[in-house]
Amino acid sequence: MPWLQDIYLNLTDVFVERQLKLKTNNKGDERIVTMDDLFTPQQTKEIPRRLLIEGNPGIGKSTICQTLAHEWGEQSCGGHCGTLCVHSFDLVLYFHAGDFIDEESVADAVQEHLLPSDCRITTSELQGVIEAKNVLIIVDAFDEANAGNRTLDRLIQGDILRHKTLLITSRFNFLENKLRHFESRFTVEGYGKEERLQHVKRYAEHQRIDPKPFISMLKERSVRDLCSNPLNLTLLCLLREEDTQLRITRTALYTSIHRIIRRKAGERMDLTEAKVEESLLRPLYQFAFEAHQKNETVVREKDSKKVANFQRICKVGYLTNEVIISRLQKEMRFQFTHKTFVEFLTAKHIAEMDREERLNWMQHLRYENCYIEIKGLAIDDDFKVQQNEAILGFLFGLLEEKSAELTQMASLVIKETRFSYEHHPISSFDSRCDASHHQLLRLLAELNNVVPQELADVICKRRPPLINFHLNCSVSCRRGMLKLCNLRFQPPIRLNVDLRNSLDEEEKMSFVQKLIKCESIDCSKIWIKTDDHTKLWDNVRGLRIGQANSFQQQLSIHFDEDVSVAECSLRKLFEAIAGCHRLQILRFDDLKMADSVVPSVCKMIESLKELRKFTSEDQRNESLTEEGFKQLEPIIKRNGLNTFVRPQRVMTTNFNNGASVGDDNIIVSAVEQRNEHNSETSVPRDEML
Repeated sequence: MPWLQDIYLNLTDVFVERQLKLKTNNKGDERIVTMDDLFTPQQTKEIPRRLLIEGNPGIGKSTICQTLAHEWGEQSCGGHCGTLCVHSFDLVLYFHAGDFIDEESVADAVQEHLLPSDCRITTSELQGVIEAKNVLIIVDAFDEANAGNRTLDRLIQGDILRHKTLLITSRFNFLENKLRHFESRFTVEGYGKEERLQHVKRYAEHQRIDPKPFISMLKERSVRDLCSNPLNLTLLCLLREEDTQLRITRTALYTSIHRIIRRKAGERMDLTEAKVEESLLRPLYQFAFEAHQKNETVVREKDSKKVANFQRICKVGYLTNEVIISRLQKEMRFQFTHKTFVEFLTAKHIAEMDREERLNWMQHLRYENCYIEIKGLAIDDDFKVQQNEAILGFLFGLLEEKSAELTQMASLVIKETRFSYEHHPISSFDSRCDASHHQLLRLLAELNNVVPQELADVICKRRPPLINFHLNCSVSCRRGMLKLCNLRFQPPIRLNVDLRNSLDEEEKMSFVQKLIKCESIDCSKIWIKTDDHTKLWDNVRGLRIGQANSFQQQLSIHFDEDVSVAECSLRKLFEAIAGCHRLQILRFDDLKMADSVVPSVCKMIESLKELRKFTSEDQRNESLTEEGFKQLEPIIKRNGLNTFVRPQRVMTTNFNNGASVGDDNIIVSAVEQRNEHNSETSVPRDEML
């Protein structure tokens, strides 16, 4: 920890098992797996040899690597895992990505970075061992040493050691042109409610303090987003021991940590805080900025000699020094405690630049990387700033009190990310976050207070006609969207929202309710997934569907075909829908509608006076018999109501007035009696709430 360098959190005591999201095919389908499933075949029976774990800063990628190495070295599972696990390997080699720079082979990296200086094994002998054994090569933090890393690139591409298992970790967006080489690709999920609770309890037990203040902190809705990140949650716990005031943004959290570091450094070195800032911290900001420009978190001794008073700067608390004894010589290196701290200090340096210098730095982000995508005759060269997103977020938060400079920064982002452009509507459920277009949203999330008026005027003037909130949008996108909702747009901005990946049921409901109330936002379509079918009716009531101040048109409910819903729960759901008096379209997919619930369905439809379309596709099993259909017949023939009911299995039932029986399915379609030749109509699948 930055100001508690004599305290280390024990991996065995504190680590919380992480959930990983596996991308299962090219269509974007994903499922949650545990760390025990990392090395098992996923899409094919082939054992994966190239694995990628991606995640946000501080989400726990390095800790996963440490845990795997620790578990392999600690003891064998004795076959109890029941699957391929880390104990299946004869040898595990654990590297930082930077260890491969200037090395010609993996054997050279082992000899240089993993063995003591007096070890007499030769590189050729090491190469023989690596080739003969079942080896797992773990390489952490590709994003911190991706440039000019030729040996690591060859390892990823399979040009060397193709048949050995390689596990790479990285932040997002650093391996875009190498994804095809990985058979399995995972992302690290943020903490859920139980994981947050486990984390603070284990932290408190490790520190031998009362966990109650931390548990109460978790109940505060304003910090739940921060608490989903392990690093941020640890910092919040440390801060809680020093200060009970809550911080609701990452910039505010790191700024508070920074103040404590500055105060404690002054106390240790008998300096005023102003003197610490002037003589030690500002040179450190410059040093961090230069390290970031070279994408480094480890600083060599030769570079440190260029900075005056460097040994005292190290005592502030952001840098640790370590002696590396290689086979050739002893070398002193200086390690930043985490890459995120490098980015915060870099942002501090940029915040102190004059406006023109800062603007010049931002403009050059366009030319840092070049990505060109050709679609027909259109060429797209988006402003790719993801690799600097953490710095931009910190910088936006640090400039909050400087309205003019904040507006200047936001104006450039709006221009370069084409925020004002017309975006395509969501075309499929696996759509990804518009990383560039949503950049402004994620920056707004770093503001503690309301958007300054000067900035609000610029955003309203350059408003986009449509915003898509995608399946994989970040928590920051969501928080920024709520900031945007408070602005006065005329006409309102249309919004499509896909929340099926949201893990927190309460947060999901709260977010949608806020969107519904916002007069500056027109919620065109919203997709929600709930894991608790027994409380599905709570969603219908909580969102006030079919009421004057909510959705009146896009209600469609899809039941998981592998999950059975109790009849009592279905009746409660139908009762809740019955209160949606202005609802015009109602659709069910994979509904198990037995004869016993037909009366509830009839009562529901009778109460929906403005209902125009009722659809039930893929009615499950044969629980709805001919007798049940006879009860439905008067309802589905209601004047002005189009009804489409299609069971999964063949049934032999016949109705008059619009019912038709096919060879494979029965389609019950009650059309308007005024025009019996109208075609059956169903609600498109993408119109789902």
